[in-house]
Amino acid sequence: MGASGWHYFTDYQADPGAALQKLRREVFEKGEYGETRNWEEMVKGMEAAGMDVKQLKVILQQRQQMDAARALAKPRTIEEALDQAAEEGTHSILDIMAGVSKVPQFGTAFPAPDAWLMQAYGTTRPTRAQVEGAGFEPAEELERWSAVFFPVAETKEGPPRWWYFEGCSGD
Repeated sequence: MGASGWHYFTDYQADPGAALQKLRREVFEKGEYGETRNWEEMVKGMEAAGMDVKQLKVILQQRQQMDAARALAKPRTIEEALDQAAEEGTHSILDIMAGVSKVPQFGTAFPAPDAWLMQAYGTTRPTRAQVEGAGFEPAEELERWSAVFFPVAETKEGPPRWWYFEGCSGD
């Protein structure tokens, strides 16, 4: 299928590694991972843009039926989900299984360099509105199976309220 980009906001806490693990558990518990999720997101975006997505919805439904017919047992843990996905990956934050690191490494999330934040937002302290409005172009240069993170505030002067994680995984 190819790699997928993904992004998430999660509540801020002092330890970004703990925030990452909490986010991974939430994504797993909600079942928001795998190829089908990416198709659903794409169709929603196209529909919101006013595009005719009737045919894509039919294809998506067929794909979901095929997946259900060959379905493996629903994974009980993140590790089982990763094992089932194998080298295809989960196309989600679940693929960031090695935690946080100071520099880019396979399977980790690392802090966004200040230069990237300045390039994307003109500040090293972006607000959620800025992130949602502009996306995060520097993340397009991420290696597969890695992610970047940074704190996000509600206002420029306010304290961090969320962590933003963006990455790329899947094969």
